[in-house]
Amino acid sequence: MFDFVKRLRRSNPVTRTFLSSALALAAALLAGVSTVQAAPVQQFRVTALTNETTQIITFQWKYSNESTYKTMTLKPGQHETWTVPWTRKTTDSAPKVVVRFVGLYNATAPVTEHVLQGHVAQKPSYSIANHYEFYEVNEAKFRLRQTPAG
Repeated sequence: MFDFVKRLRRSNPVTRTFLSSALALAAALLAGVSTVQAAPVQQFRVTALTNETTQIITFQWKYSNESTYKTMTLKPGQHETWTVPWTRKTTDSAPKVVVRFVGLYNATAPVTEHVLQGHVAQKPSYSIANHYEFYEVNEAKFRLRQTPAG
């Protein structure tokens, strides 16, 4: 053992660093201690909204931690997907998508506001999102509902 230590002291710094790290890892593994920790996997809260009506729908949206709404228009069959970084620590504080709209195509009426819940996923995509849709009630009226994915 002492002969090994003497040779290690005479070796170049890169070899010493490598061997020292390898010995430390071997000792830790023999002791049953894992010194390598995997990086946490990034997850996202994913929400999607589709216009399933035959009309163009203009609505407003914002994240729940914002005060200003943005205006968006969806043509029939068009969808929008929102993705927000998420961790267990941010379950309550990660913003949700809030949409508001008038449920009539050609009139001014009271505004309806909805908070949309997202689905947590590692790889955000429309297919894995928590889905909502605008749907027609009759020729003049539409509503919003949650739908099964896919």
